[in-house]
Amino acid sequence: MRYPLWKGYITQVFKTTHLGVDKGWLRLGITKPKVGAWADGVCVQSTYSQNYGGNGIALIHRNISKYHDYVSRYWHLDSRALKVGDVVKEGDGVGIGGNTGLNSTGDHLHFEVWIVPKGYHFLATDRPRFAIDTQLVTFIEKGQPFTGAGVQTMSLDYSKLPLAKPTGTLVRMRSTPAILPNNVIAGADGKPIFVPQEGIRFVGVINEIINNHRWVECRYGQEKVFVAFNLLKIEDNVQIVEVEKIVEKVKPINETFIKDGVEIKLQVNEVLK
Repeated sequence: MRYPLWKGYITQVFKTTHLGVDKGWLRLGITKPKVGAWADGVCVQSTYSQNYGGNGIALIHRNISKYHDYVSRYWHLDSRALKVGDVVKEGDGVGIGGNTGLNSTGDHLHFEVWIVPKGYHFLATDRPRFAIDTQLVTFIEKGQPFTGAGVQTMSLDYSKLPLAKPTGTLVRMRSTPAILPNNVIAGADGKPIFVPQEGIRFVGVINEIINNHRWVECRYGQEKVFVAFNLLKIEDNVQIVEVEKIVEKVKPINETFIKDGVEIKLQVNEVLK
């Protein structure tokens, strides 16, 4: 799933008092940027709220995971390109970035992602129940000029993946790397799906500590899943994982190192001026 802006920078991160991520563009000399859909979806809200976020769009995404659906929301738009019921593809325009609404202090996009139950019917007041940090589920496209904490893109070789086996019998898998009540992967009966004793396929270790845990990305069949690193035993097998991460550094850095049996190639690009 892609960032809704092609170029920009993060001005405010996700926190309990701000259930989304803000992205700006003015200091890059950009005005009125196109805002693109996070993923394929259907418009479930197209509204204007003077006392809140100005022009806003919400999309529901039902075909990303077989375990749950997603909602994405876009606020402070200068103009809206969708009406309720419109179908969009990833990257299609949802509107033009702007500075509408009384709680906007300058040109920027307020962007939210929610994890919601399968078959969920959108209700705007559900935001505190379902909103997650968009940084956990959104990656930039390779070459996309975007800066800010957590912005990253990974290019992975899935051939000959080693097994990651559970250290216990009730190790839960999650759809994003975080301990949240709404991202535990569950079956049709709503019961959590646990890592099978024979293991799942190991992809790589996430470098960031999220919710006080280091996370492992794996494959459960064709599904991408995440498990806390300390709950898995990974077979001895060096897997090359190339990680390109854009952080706020003055000079480019290129490093290769071994962590937990995984060879990591880290490329840090110079921050955009």
